[in-house]
Amino acid sequence: MTTPEGLGRALPEIVGRDTFDALVIRTDFSDDESWNAVVGELRLPWGPAGEFPAKVRAVDAPAWSGATADEVLAAVDGDEFLSVVFVADRDTTRSPARALLALTTTWEDKGDLDPVYYQELIESPQPREFRAV
Repeated sequence: MTTPEGLGRALPEIVGRDTFDALVIRTDFSDDESWNAVVGELRLPWGPAGEFPAKVRAVDAPAWSGATADEVLAAVDGDEFLSVVFVADRDTTRSPARALLALTTTWEDKGDLDPVYYQELIESPQPREFRAV
């Protein structure tokens, strides 16, 4: 993985990480109890009868404290299988819903779009982030 210039932040190599595992990076270290609750909820099995195990990898490294969305995206840029990364930031730990910040790592190259047919797509870029409970 790449390290953003001068930030000292890089994703650890996660041995055996399935390409479908959700990746959650902790950037707020002000409330361990809230973080532990987030991780506990993320690791719950899912499905109608809870038959599917959770597939989540949490990055809990103080070097990520205060990292911005741009810094997180720069660090995961080299992971070709990752299309979204989740961030547990200050808003996550302070909210009773504990909504994670979801960041898309994929961007459409609009340079190849024919402006006659795709003007709306060219002028309206996809949102880069949203909150997910």
